[in-house]
Amino acid sequence: MSEGESYQGLFEHVPVALCVLDLAGVRERVLELPEAREDLAGFFRARPEELGLLAARIKLIGFNSTALRLLGAESSEGLLTLIAERVGETGNDALTDGVAALDRGALPFV
Repeated sequence: MSEGESYQGLFEHVPVALCVLDLAGVRERVLELPEAREDLAGFFRARPEELGLLAARIKLIGFNSTALRLLGAESSEGLLTLIAERVGETGNDALTDGVAALDRGALPFV
């Protein structure tokens, strides 16, 4: 078994929901908002519509079957919809704080 196959097996069969996200579009949008750079969390809390636009830039690269099962999704599109709904239910604080942390160079979603 190759190293890649080993990691793929771990990813697929671990009993924890795992999703791999591409946040490049999020970073691009943040860089387009120079007026927000001083206080990103405050900026997005004051403008929830901007946060919604930002969330739409998140791309789902990969996920395991546990993520589908635990969240009750049947496909990647369904998984993205459920993630977006959950972000809305939490008042967007998690996404707001995560984006601000990413801008500081942290990895808040790991």
